Amino acid sequence: MLRRLVPAVVVAVLLVTSPVAAVAAVPPDSGDGAGGTRSDGAGNGSAAGSASGSASGGVESGAGGSGAAGDAGGAANDTRTVPGVGGIIDAAPATDGGRYLVGAIGLRETNSTVTRVAPNGTVRWTRSFGSPNESRRVTAVVSGDSPGAFLLEVSGRPGPASDETPPTLRLRRITADGDLAWQRSLGNATSVVRGPVLVATDDGVALARTVDSEPPAARLTRFAHDGTPLGDRTYRGGVPRALAETDDGGLVVVGQREFRRGWYLRLDGDGDIVRNETFATGDRRIVGATPADDGDLLVAGSAEVRGFSGSDPWVARLDADGTVRWSRTYGTTDREYPRTAVATDRGILLLSTRDTGTGARSTVLTHVTAEGEVATGAVAAERGLTSPVPTGDGSVDLYGFALDRENRTATGIARTVDLPRPAAPDWPVHDTVTSNRTFYRGENLRLPGDANRTYGLYQLPGEYTEFDQPRLVRRVGPTTEGVPAFETATLRSGKYAFRAPGSFWYRIDDGRYELVEDPGAAAFTLAEQDIWRIQPRRSVLETFVGDRLLHARVESDPASMTARVGLARMNGSSVGQATLADALAPGADERVDDDRVFTVGDRAYGTVELRDDRNLTLDAGALPAGLYEVTLTGNRTADATEPATATLVVVTEERNVTLTPVNRTLSVPQNGTATTDLTLAGTDAGLRAIRIDAERRGQPALRLDLELTDALDTGSLRSGAGIGAGRSTADIQTLDVREAPNGSFAVASLAVSQSQFGRDRSDGETPDQQTVTVGLTYAVDAEGIPYSVAQDETITVVLEDEDGN
Repeated sequence: MLRRLVPAVVVAVLLVTSPVAAVAAVPPDSGDGAGGTRSDGAGNGSAAGSASGSASGGVESGAGGSGAAGDAGGAANDTRTVPGVGGIIDAAPATDGGRYLVGAIGLRETNSTVTRVAPNGTVRWTRSFGSPNESRRVTAVVSGDSPGAFLLEVSGRPGPASDETPPTLRLRRITADGDLAWQRSLGNATSVVRGPVLVATDDGVALARTVDSEPPAARLTRFAHDGTPLGDRTYRGGVPRALAETDDGGLVVVGQREFRRGWYLRLDGDGDIVRNETFATGDRRIVGATPADDGDLLVAGSAEVRGFSGSDPWVARLDADGTVRWSRTYGTTDREYPRTAVATDRGILLLSTRDTGTGARSTVLTHVTAEGEVATGAVAAERGLTSPVPTGDGSVDLYGFALDRENRTATGIARTVDLPRPAAPDWPVHDTVTSNRTFYRGENLRLPGDANRTYGLYQLPGEYTEFDQPRLVRRVGPTTEGVPAFETATLRSGKYAFRAPGSFWYRIDDGRYELVEDPGAAAFTLAEQDIWRIQPRRSVLETFVGDRLLHARVESDPASMTARVGLARMNGSSVGQATLADALAPGADERVDDDRVFTVGDRAYGTVELRDDRNLTLDAGALPAGLYEVTLTGNRTADATEPATATLVVVTEERNVTLTPVNRTLSVPQNGTATTDLTLAGTDAGLRAIRIDAERRGQPALRLDLELTDALDTGSLRSGAGIGAGRSTADIQTLDVREAPNGSFAVASLAVSQSQFGRDRSDGETPDQQTVTVGLTYAVDAEGIPYSVAQDETITVVLEDEDGN
């Protein structure tokens, strides 16, 4: 069974990409930045600190005056300041019910601070650690069986280009009294991406970092409580995002690989691989994980299943083999960005920032049980509350910071709110359970019979012996309508049956019960019903030249099903029922029947029958010009399965924009990179969204990277790249252009470098020349209307040898 641990909370993002050399041994620091100032007592002693001191301790100051850390016992749902700490960027529970608050005093040239808060809210001590330069990120976790905490800090800021100093990663062990037990410098932090991940273990602490390699790898380093190195190994497969310890002393790493696919790595107590595989194929961002019962793991983050409307909170439960027991999204109408996830007594709590599209942001909690039940609540208008700590009494403390940009300082803030308590979901009942029938996971089923009775639902193993007993997975009782009902989204695929008290089973046939001794006669089957891909993923239709129909192949299981189709605009709104009905009837004289289009919440959906050919056709000529996201899921299981998505761009008039490389020929050194700017022209009606793609095919292999220039002021953007033996791709896109220049300007740069990946020398010759195509996939004006785009451009790439020839 996995031990329930406090996951590391990381709220700031460090964007660093340079590789870091492997560190064979991790030596102790020589005193660099180790010293600091300590303030004891219940007051708010100086936390600004001094950078002087030795590696074994710091300079102590007096006890200071009286005070409390923001009156932690104050009224719930009231935001309060936490003086003397600076901006709180992480919080961890102490073993006695108190808190460790980790922060930074200023926004530049800062020190990192640790404040120990007693259960009654008084400050026991504050410790400040000097760093050579800015502390970019600080993370803390409780140190397990030994009192105190571990502090992980990324510090330093790159200097001038001629003398660049990479950030430094440093791990410190803090005792319960605030003393520095030891610290270790882990070298340059240039391999850290959205992390690192830190977790306390029985032996001490474990740290996961990203190694910049092809493919990405995770580097796991472990230390004992006394600072003794316990191991340092690298595992290929993905980028780590969450870390937990198993009951046998092993570790589970969860993260991303290959365009945000979910990645699962399980190690035994010796650090050897037990499992290393992909567990989710959709677009995922993972921010936390916590153990559940039976060796399972709850993983939380977001799934981008609504396209332009932003991501939805997402939680999955994995068993010890990395198999997904259930995976659910919890839809919202606003954009939500996950920040972190922590364990609760019932499951996992996901903290997100909600953006309504008007500029206002709030903090949102999504509480999901180990069975997949959910409660969501908008918590506060403050966007800076990013670190949750459940109290265990039905509430949760939220910590964060408020910025004073004029004075470049940060103030700690806190708020106590009620923990959302998940309840049984209120969902429509679709069907009546019947023995020896197949139902799909996600359907909500009811039982005929006594509405006042509670039934036991059992999962049936493949074979039975006299010692082999089935496992009780659910007690099913009457709903508020008095009908015994249950939802199946959080159940494994397999066979189930209802059991009466004693040894008899309920065989259900045509609404009647019959008691039988054979569970096989009473069983019904739960099977998957998923749609996981729409091909093509992107399609641009220029209706002014007669290009109207989107033909796509749907990959699904089973092949024939009733699918639910939705169309969302770039601003997140849904098309109306009438427009959707027209788009679902390509070439028909009349629209589809009204019973095939309906509204759920504020979104219109229509249904189509997927037959064995699994083809989906939409009439883009029925749609106004715009950028759309097509979503597709099984109609009967739409509440429990995640939609497959595709982008549809409808262009209704010719307004050409062009993307032209400044250099059409690039010479790439063997161990270097060549770049060229890409010039955008023709966006005379402004720019709101843009996507640029680059591709090479065949040998030799090249790595491609795209980056937008500073000419565009964007609120958010996404980029991706992939490389294989026969093909490389790169893309960059933004749906949030706030300001763009007029006329012709450099919008992006393309970097091309040589790669040994998949080079084929079987014929004794490797070509010394290659071509790369680059072009606009779409460009959308300030009103949300797409331009028409010109053809792709071709760049010739000449590969130099080690002598520069």
